[in-house]
Amino acid sequence: MTNKPVIEPKAHNYSVFVNSANESYTLHGLSPLLPEKIQGAIKAEFERAGKTLPVVPTYEVETASGEKELHQHDATTLIVPGKEAETAENQRVWAEYVQAQTAVTEEYNNRIMKAVFMAVEAKPTQTWREEMKFLGIETPPENSQAEKYAFIETHVIQSPEDLSKLMTSVFRMAGIISEAAVAEADATFQRAVEAAYTEAGQPTGKAGALEG
Repeated sequence: MTNKPVIEPKAHNYSVFVNSANESYTLHGLSPLLPEKIQGAIKAEFERAGKTLPVVPTYEVETASGEKELHQHDATTLIVPGKEAETAENQRVWAEYVQAQTAVTEEYNNRIMKAVFMAVEAKPTQTWREEMKFLGIETPPENSQAEKYAFIETHVIQSPEDLSKLMTSVFRMAGIISEAAVAEADATFQRAVEAAYTEAGQPTGKAGALEG
């Protein structure tokens, strides 16, 4: 019996990011505890500012034994047949919850994006600064974190695929998502690209797999 060599599947090298312009950048990752820290910071800031924090509305259900159980509302439980006032109140409270949840989610996503961009080892170039000036775009102070963010946002990221690849790479390095999740993210992005091309009536674009 011949022993066949075992060929290990090629592992992704998430520490190097290659954008659409074939420029390579080193990633240093981020702490897997950072998302939780960001959530805590946002909650504290919202509380200090007197903003509403999202709390899922609840309602009571009486069981066959007469006991009352507390359940969380969702978009399908707001209407109470024959009770317009209660339905209207449920819808009002739910709308407030959705608004508060949206505000927190948007702020969280914004800060996570900043954290992902800060994980890229990239330094703004003088050529980029001159291009921004030519376009009439005001840039942050030189060598500041804000300038680095602007550089990554307007130069390093040159396509939606770049953004998708960068985020999955950083999250994978931090252990925030699994290898399976990376594959699903890549497949989801590919389907989205193909759907966009189809809708535009153009030949299907192939985004390609994440760089290994």
